[in-house]
Amino acid sequence: MFTAVALAMLVAADTASGAFHHRGKETSLISIPPRSGDLSTLIVVFPGYLMPAAELGRAFASHLDATTGLLLVQYAERGVDPTAIRASLALRLRNLRPERIVFYGASMGGMCAHDVLRGMDGLTTPVDLVLDTAPASSQDVRRPGWFFTLASSYRGGYLASGVWRLLANLPAARPTPELDADRDIINSARHHYATAGMPAVTSEADYIGAFRLRAPSRHPDRVVYLHAHEPVHDPLIKVDQAIARWRTVYPALITEEIKGRQGGWHIPLVERPKETLKAITGI
Repeated sequence: MFTAVALAMLVAADTASGAFHHRGKETSLISIPPRSGDLSTLIVVFPGYLMPAAELGRAFASHLDATTGLLLVQYAERGVDPTAIRASLALRLRNLRPERIVFYGASMGGMCAHDVLRGMDGLTTPVDLVLDTAPASSQDVRRPGWFFTLASSYRGGYLASGVWRLLANLPAARPTPELDADRDIINSARHHYATAGMPAVTSEADYIGAFRLRAPSRHPDRVVYLHAHEPVHDPLIKVDQAIARWRTVYPALITEEIKGRQGGWHIPLVERPKETLKAITGI
């Protein structure tokens, strides 16, 4: 009895401390211009669950062709707000005026890319949507339902963030990096993942749990679903189930296998940026 009461008090205290911990609610955009200065294709990157946008941009940058630029979405510390992201993107796109736009969403980012794009009715530039191992519902995620229910009402504070950091730093199997992958970027990305803070952990889980797949008012020119070789082994996403669900709103969905990516790796972007960009730009 005493242990249960003490635990409840500890959770309550940590929840209260969350009011002062990782409070940022602003989405930011990270821009990487084309090397030539002439923008032809703009890839708008929606990172996956707790993926750091800055590290993704650094990993992708050296593999871009001279006329391709990047615009990466960094989610807020608290909350994933597609409406705010859409407003910020619309302004940037009007200023940049690319000839072609690719919305690329990795895992959870696929949900957000769809959400943002479906409300951009005034966009006249040709747009492709690339979903990389993206769930279309929380039911496509290999996590228990209570995890998403808890995330809808709990943000957590310093203690929960410390526990998350310890768990994230436990030894685990890692994807095999490409030969020229930057190890400093990989280590930095893993550090940011571990130190994201429990408010970000639960905010992004809450977004996944609340996501409802709705048909867009304007279909992209093409919709492609990228996945690994033998995707049935993906540790986080039920890929075949997700593809079937996405096809209910995108009947012309094309699936493409990234042959160098093993099914047991869940979207190794900073470890294998070259093969990922080749898949994105080669559609």
